Amino acid sequence: MANIDNPAGFYPLGNLAPCREYTASAAVAKGDLVAIASGKVLPWVSGTHATAIGVAQTSAAASADCFVWDDPDTEFVGQCSGTYAVTLDGTSVDAEGTTGIFEVNENASAAQILLIKRQYLGEPDNVTVGANSRVVFTICKHHNTQGAPAATIADVAAQTSPTATNGSGASASTFSGAECDLLRAEVALNLAAINAILARLELAGISALA
Repeated sequence: MANIDNPAGFYPLGNLAPCREYTASAAVAKGDLVAIASGKVLPWVSGTHATAIGVAQTSAAASADCFVWDDPDTEFVGQCSGTYAVTLDGTSVDAEGTTGIFEVNENASAAQILLIKRQYLGEPDNVTVGANSRVVFTICKHHNTQGAPAATIADVAAQTSPTATNGSGASASTFSGAECDLLRAEVALNLAAINAILARLELAGISALA
């Protein structure tokens, strides 16, 4: 039997996904993949937002409160817009659609925002491997991890190589050398990892000072 074609956004796998309250800067529907800009959330747009903060748990108008499932480890379920195959498991793909009808775009990988884990078999009308299959995925370019899954030391080194105008107060010659750039890159990646751990402790209600 063919899978039912019913795109209706994303939802977490299970009932214990943590969420937090944000303010929406544009209309958001429950199930939307959302990005964050200037501290406010809005529907994620391919080519505009490099990362996503999570999935909207509630609908919200612009300037209203919106709850978001924003834990980087949360697994979500969503319908593929095209044809799913098991060879897609473990690949990073795009999301597509507009508010209220987000889908997993398994045919594109320009943004690589979602990581497909496996087919979702929790619904009797969505068990066929093929068109409109529902899949389990995580957000692999999550705002709360600052892109760390895709970053390398070389990537960060290229971004942090000091110049006379980067706010360091020193000329480029003061910090010259590839080894120095790599060291700065390692520090930046370690700080990103620490911030991610602190964010998860906060979500769990655990103080890092306890």
